[in-house]
This record gives sequence, C-alpha cells and structure tokens, in this order.
Amino acid sequence: MTTPTRLPRPVLVLAGAALTLLGACGSSGSDATAPAPSTSSTTSPSRPVATVPRTTTTTAAAATSSVPAAAPTTTVASGSVTSSTAPGPAPSSAAPSTTVPDPLGLHVDGVGAFHFGQPLGEVTAGITAVAGADIGDDVVDFPTADPSGGFTDDSDERSFVAPIARTVCWSGSLCLTFGGTDPTALTFTGWRLDGETGTTAPYATATGIGLGSRWSDHQRDMSVQAGGCYTIGGGTTVDGVTLVLQGGVFGQTTDDGGYVSLLPAPSEVTVVELSAGATVTSFDDC
Repeated sequence: MTTPTRLPRPVLVLAGAALTLLGACGSSGSDATAPAPSTSSTTSPSRPVATVPRTTTTTAAAATSSVPAAAPTTTVASGSVTSSTAPGPAPSSAAPSTTVPDPLGLHVDGVGAFHFGQPLGEVTAGITAVAGADIGDDVVDFPTADPSGGFTDDSDERSFVAPIARTVCWSGSLCLTFGGTDPTALTFTGWRLDGETGTTAPYATATGIGLGSRWSDHQRDMSVQAGGCYTIGGGTTVDGVTLVLQGGVFGQTTDDGGYVSLLPAPSEVTVVELSAGATVTSFDDC
C-alpha cells in the first residue's frame, strides 16, 4: 500500500504588486499547484489599492456633525488574506421634534409650561429664567374663615382661598400667587396681569390677547358682557381667561336711581387686566 505524500501548505508571497502562489513538488514526480484563494473583489496588479475613509453623519436633536468612520484594515497571514473594519461610533437617531410652549404664554391653567398646583420654587425659578429677577414678593396671612369657604385678612378687606397667600411679581405687570397652609410648601394657585389703560407687556394668550388689546381686533377670541362699573366692564377669552375691560360706557344710572347696562362699541374697549385661577381679591366698591 502506497502512503500518500502530504503536500506542504501553500505559501502566499507578495512580489511587487502581485501575489504568486507557489506549491511544492510531491514524491510522485508531478507538480501540484494549489489554486489561488478567491476574494469577493478584484485588485488590479498594476497599482496598490488606496483606502479612503468613509464618512458617516450623526444627527442630534438640533445639530448635525460629521464623524469619520474607522478605515478598513487588511491583515496578510500565512495562506490567507482577511479584511476587517474597526468598529466606529454607533449612529444616533434624530430626537423627535417637540413643540415647546411659549414660556410667557398665559392660559387658563397657568403660565407657559407651569400649571396650577406646582411648587412655588419650581415655578418661580422657571419664570425668572425667562423674565428676569422678580421685582416684588409679598406674603399675606388670611386667618379668618368666611362662610364662602375662603379666608379673609385681619382688615377684612381682602380674601383668598387658603390661610396663606404669597404673591411674586415680575416686570411687565405679571404677578403669580401661591397658597397653602404651610409657608414652606405653597403651590401655584393663580396669576394676574394688570395695568393702566395704554399699558403693554410681553405676555399674551395663545390668541394674542394681552394688555392693551382692543376688542375690535379680537371679536372672535373674546366675549364681552354688557354692564359693569361705568367705564369698566368684564369678559373672558375663548379658553376661559378672565378679562377686565375699559373704554366707552358699560352702564349708567338713570334719573330715578335705576341702572342701565350698556355695551360699548368694540373699537372703544381695551383690555386692562387678565387673570386665571385663585388670586387675592379685594372688596372694592364700584
């Protein structure tokens, strides 16, 4: 029985720009040439292959940056040619777009992203970040409970929904009220924006109603009530914000002591106060 002769492992030799595969001769006297290893791509023997780094784009929430990907590396080993790519940074998916509310927007449930019931410190810090430092901070006790379920102060001239009220104001006539029973744990209860006729401020509702807004420009956005305190009347926005209006005549007394409710022309009426939620109320006569 003839023992087969083992052929030596093919050896890969790099000569110039070409790869030549040489095989050894066997004992049988015939030459055996091993086939060249097969690769998925063909490289021209006349010139070396240049490696060009690829570029991938990583998109963040609001910015795009270009990050070069790792260049592929080639390893030449005995009898084989292998290619590998070093891992690069994983591409990040773009963050979903969100609609950020106007930080100074006035609405029936609060101001901007802040709603009634949130802690005092959280709300004041957020408003201050946009409107600047506050210009007023007033704490009032309301020790006396009244039949309506609220509380009155010592002078019995003001009322509130809780025993403690703290009102913080910013420039532009915006004041936020916080209330509760514990002065260290007050929560957001209401806001008020007020000023004299002709006053304007950088705060408005979603439909653009703010101090100085004229009724004739927002007839679809507000409802105005007939009657009032002579040249002072009231109304609401479509989403429930309370309005104090001035201009024209909302009501007048008659010669016999009666009172007649009137509704002025829209062009005569402007907004002098907006409010929502619970704020400190004064018992003022007309």
